[in-house]
Amino acid sequence: MSDKIDFFIAGAAKSGTTSLLRYLAGYDEVMTHQQPEMTFFSSDFEYSKGFNYALGRYFPERETCATQKLIAKDATAFYEQEFASRILKHNDNVKLVLVLRNPIDRAYSSYWYSRRRGWENKANFEEALAAESERNTKKDVYWGKTAYLFRGVYYPHVKNILELTGDDGLRVVLQEDLKNDPEEVCRSLMEWFGLDLEESLGGATSKKLNIAGAPRSVLVARGIAWFFSANNPVKRTLRRIIPLKWSDNVKRNLLAMNDKPFTPPPMSEEVRERLRAYFREHNQKLSELIKRDLSHWK
Repeated sequence: MSDKIDFFIAGAAKSGTTSLLRYLAGYDEVMTHQQPEMTFFSSDFEYSKGFNYALGRYFPERETCATQKLIAKDATAFYEQEFASRILKHNDNVKLVLVLRNPIDRAYSSYWYSRRRGWENKANFEEALAAESERNTKKDVYWGKTAYLFRGVYYPHVKNILELTGDDGLRVVLQEDLKNDPEEVCRSLMEWFGLDLEESLGGATSKKLNIAGAPRSVLVARGIAWFFSANNPVKRTLRRIIPLKWSDNVKRNLLAMNDKPFTPPPMSEEVRERLRAYFREHNQKLSELIKRDLSHWK
């Protein structure tokens, strides 16, 4: 039995990483976690506890399914080279998958998701964009989750990971490819993983995951966000005595109870044009690096 992560999905948050993970989980050859993210490599607290701790939290059925390969996902691992280095140190043969999305659409989707989860207190997208620089300077507690511009500049992060993995250890998937032909994306990745592909995902890829929503109560959403924040001294105390697997379930249930259906309004063309100009040069450099035409990202 290999007690290592064999395949790891990272990439930009709100780009389809969760959908890809759930699609691949439909294959019998792989095992994954139920939590939205495996934060072991991006959390100093978890990392300090060692990988056996991570196996118990994220893969509790591992001992009874020893032949399956382990596949994990953490979108935040994309943005810090230290986190990617930890993954490679854990398994220097790991295959990394990055999922990227048009940074304009990603930023807008991320803004509404942050509103939904209580991380964002600005009333509209324009105000949130204007606040990003100050939030970065102050290292706001939700800085990473509300860094709509920063997290859309992919080039330096992809370059850093390529330097660690080389071309053979990294695949870049575009969100539009995953949306247009998920079966083909999954088939190609499974072949790259070196696994026998004897089954089809059937209707699994037709399921719509991570459907947009809004909080029933903004105050409840902010309360949940604060309580489960790494900076909450109460949480730091409780996690010494309460298993994180229990905490994961409580958080997931609380969020689900506070969710309601919601369709975000269209982004204004004026804001979209500003973002086109902001990301244009970064996208061009990324296009040359990954050898993909990104001219449709507008």
